[in-house]
Amino acid sequence: DLLRTIAGQLAVAMQNAESFRTIDTLNRDLAGKNVALGGALEELREAQDELVIKERLAAVGEIAGAVAHTIRNPLAGMRAAAQQAHIELAEHPAAELVDYFVRETDRLSSRIDSLLDFARPFHVAPTACSLGEIAVRAAEQVRGRAAQRSVVIEVIAGVSPAFVDPELFE
Repeated sequence: DLLRTIAGQLAVAMQNAESFRTIDTLNRDLAGKNVALGGALEELREAQDELVIKERLAAVGEIAGAVAHTIRNPLAGMRAAAQQAHIELAEHPAAELVDYFVRETDRLSSRIDSLLDFARPFHVAPTACSLGEIAVRAAEQVRGRAAQRSVVIEVIAGVSPAFVDPELFE
């Protein structure tokens, strides 16, 4: 009877050990799946963040298109009128101001293009160009506002060429 009882207890102990190994294997498998699930959740969050950014850029693109259309039409009319005035005032001292007005409408049109480009995929077009020339153009664009604030802009000539996208650099 004693041996039967010991044998029964031994059988129960062996079955418990086998059950413990099975539970341990299942726990390890579950832990691995939890890690994989955590990784999938992180990928899902990143995809969601990227989608939100893309939706915002799409909205910015729509707004930029509407703003550009609203500004471009009157700007084209102003430019055409200024060009006609420049032709009619060819010898008049105000011709230089009218020419400046035409250049500024072109610059504003370029800025509108930049606004539209902001909503499009970003492409850089680097070329070898003179940083001095870029600086002169940039200074011309802000010279009036600088003078109002008593700021003197001095562009130093002789800057060596660089490999940059001139529009983005300006």
